[in-house]
This record gives sequence, C-alpha cells and structure tokens, in this order.
Amino acid sequence: MTITFNLLMIGVSVFSWFYKTPKQARLFESMLLTVNEQGVTRTQLNTPTKHLNSNEIVRIEHFPTGEFVIKGANKLDTVWMPAQVEAPQQLAQELQQLGPVLTPPAPAWYKSYASLLGLLMLPLLYFFITSSNKIVAVVLGTVSIGSVGYSYWLMQRSKDIDQRLKRYSHLSVLVLVWLVALLVSKLLPG
Repeated sequence: MTITFNLLMIGVSVFSWFYKTPKQARLFESMLLTVNEQGVTRTQLNTPTKHLNSNEIVRIEHFPTGEFVIKGANKLDTVWMPAQVEAPQQLAQELQQLGPVLTPPAPAWYKSYASLLGLLMLPLLYFFITSSNKIVAVVLGTVSIGSVGYSYWLMQRSKDIDQRLKRYSHLSVLVLVWLVALLVSKLLPG
C-alpha cells in the first residue's frame, strides 16, 4: 500500500509540473509593461499589478539573451521581461529615462537551466522512498522536505505567479505532510 501511495504522489507531482508549464507560458504572453516618468508598471494575467516608482529603481539590466530586469530595493521588487518583448530597442530607450541600462554578462549555465532543477527531485524522491538506510533517509528526506517547503514559500510570496496556481500550490502542504510522515516512519524501529 505504501508503494502504491508513493507512486501516486510521484505521479501527481509529475502531472502538476507538466500542467503548470503551459499556464506559465500564457502568463508570460499576457505581460504588459508601461514605462513613464513615474516608474514602471507590469500587468499580467491573474497576477497582482506590480509597480516600481522611479525613485525605487536600483538597477536596470538588459541581458545579451534579450531579457530585461528592473530591480527595486527589495528582492521581491523585481520586474522581469522575457526576451520575446516586441520592441526591445524602444523599451531600452524608455528605460534609459529612469536610469542607465546595464548589459551584464550572460547568466551562468546553471541559471539558464534552473527551471529543470525540479526534475532532480524525482530521483531524489525515488531513493528516499525506496531506501531502508536511516542515514540516507534522513539526508534525502531533509533535502526533499526543504526543497518542497522552500518552493511552496517562494510561490506564495511571488507576485509573478497567478492566483489560481497559488491556490493549487496549497496541495504542496499535503506532500510535505506525507514526506514528514514517511521520514518519521523510516526512523521508527521496526
């Protein structure tokens, strides 16, 4: 029964990852950035409007890959525009009115593939579930619980994720409870 439940939970995790990806694509396609002398306003489907006043903008970056990043004083006060922006040169000129547009080097390779790091959780979960060694269970269980908890926390704090996905992400709490219960059951004698 435990193996069936574990496989079911892994299946739900994989399904939800593939289910969320197209929704995120629709979010990116709906982005609208308004730049004026007051600052920058980003509107996006099913997400709160994000506004940075011109005096709150700390840094404006235009990466060689085409993305624009407008950073505020707080890490959460960041407006990101994908490389598929319609008129990048015009946007760069409008942003120059708010401050210098810097061109940092391209991000490191691991940052380019950061979205795929979630897939590393699958083998980690598999070895955690199937391992009978308590040390391996503690290490992999702690990493799994920490990863799921951290991604849940990030998702809830982000203003770049739509409200529907945030509501669905509450299911991660069930996954956390399951992981903690599994870790405890592996540590109990017997």
